[in-house]
Amino acid sequence: MTTKIENKKVAIVGLTRGYNGDLDKYDDLIKRNHSIYKSLTSKLKTPYKLILFHEGNISSYDQKYITDNSPELIEFISVEKLFKKFKDIEESDGYKIMCKFQMYYIWDYVKEYDYIVRIDEDIFLNEIDIESVKYMENHKIDFLYSKLSYESHVPTNKTLPDFIKNLFTTKNTKFYNHLFPYTNFYISKTSFWNKEEIKNKLKEIAESEDQILYRWGDLPVIGCVLNIEKAKFGRIKKLSYYHSSHNLLVKNNIFSVINETFHYKRFVNMYPNTFKSIKKILKQLKPDNT
Repeated sequence: MTTKIENKKVAIVGLTRGYNGDLDKYDDLIKRNHSIYKSLTSKLKTPYKLILFHEGNISSYDQKYITDNSPELIEFISVEKLFKKFKDIEESDGYKIMCKFQMYYIWDYVKEYDYIVRIDEDIFLNEIDIESVKYMENHKIDFLYSKLSYESHVPTNKTLPDFIKNLFTTKNTKFYNHLFPYTNFYISKTSFWNKEEIKNKLKEIAESEDQILYRWGDLPVIGCVLNIEKAKFGRIKKLSYYHSSHNLLVKNNIFSVINETFHYKRFVNMYPNTFKSIKKILKQLKPDNT
């Protein structure tokens, strides 16, 4: 038996930067909007809401320019209060605040929706299974990701696993397996993140001084919570997009799982001391050409 999703509320969301009247800098965002329309929303019977969050620095003039040059109506939501709250904290910066928003605060803003599709401003969509949300509903899936990724930030890898272990009172840190969803593009059921016990822990992570000190990102946090809570999650089918900031083409195929699971950098970040020792030994074995 399949489930109809016409009565489900779905929003496509993104947190975007503002350029205070420098309109040419919105070219990539507008290109993103056109790619979403062409590959996804134009093919849907029931349209998804399009939402762009911003730091309060996209004027009504800029908003009109973006909307007039995009194929669909966009709702702009300012999250300026959040950025003002943390911007004066020592060692804080826009990236760290953005991560706070993406790992925790976003779920308050989208709780009226059943699902959100996160598509960042630097994503150009080529192809996607337009029935992904229906698939999630039919199979009771909490989260669909574009690809899996390792966390390469050393201070995060040194500090976040133990923090989360203590917070969730787990026996070990096996949940920190460097198979984390690539969070620039995903589809998620919002009710999963708005469960009180999960939301409270996300708040502790996001508002921890260590999040600012060690620059914890949303990628490992979301990945760890999905692993610890044994969420049902999987890969978005027929997905292809270009992530311009990382200069990376994401295209799901039969080799994706193998490549992500056995990628050497995943193991380097899982066992840094082992690889340091190997590197040291190889250096000692290298012939001295002096």
